[in-house]
Amino acid sequence: MLNFQFSTDTAELAIFDPERLLHRKDEAGDWWTLQRENLLELNAGNLLSMDLGADGLYSVDVEKIAGGQISSTSIKANLNVSSGSIFIGAGEDITGGELEPDESFGGRFVSLEPGWYSICVARDGTSKLLIGIRRLEKPAANNFCEILRLPVSRMPNN
Repeated sequence: MLNFQFSTDTAELAIFDPERLLHRKDEAGDWWTLQRENLLELNAGNLLSMDLGADGLYSVDVEKIAGGQISSTSIKANLNVSSGSIFIGAGEDITGGELEPDESFGGRFVSLEPGWYSICVARDGTSKLLIGIRRLEKPAANNFCEILRLPVSRMPNN
């Protein structure tokens, strides 16, 4: 399991393979705030971003899981990893504005074998995020109609 913290001034969690968003590098730094553009990348499996509801410091636990959801209020989406690395961190680190992600806001790069992954995100209380990663056997794009918002919840047995 990987544990870290990140801070955000955009109230946004972002999970993505930086290679999959290189085509956005020269666009405005906040391109992903436009619902149409966000959904385009989300449904293609290039970006998983979700509204956390508040700016601040978040603690993150990342774990590779066998399957299923972490809790009944978790959000599950599929992500295409082609470079062998994903970034998990603040929305302000999403590729754009001629910038690429770094760990300056506390986000982290996570090594994964290239392929498709199911990413499950849940919240325990207001500032603890739980992220489960499971490899998929075949490509599986998403079919969302709205941008993602992570509700506040309490995990069982806590």
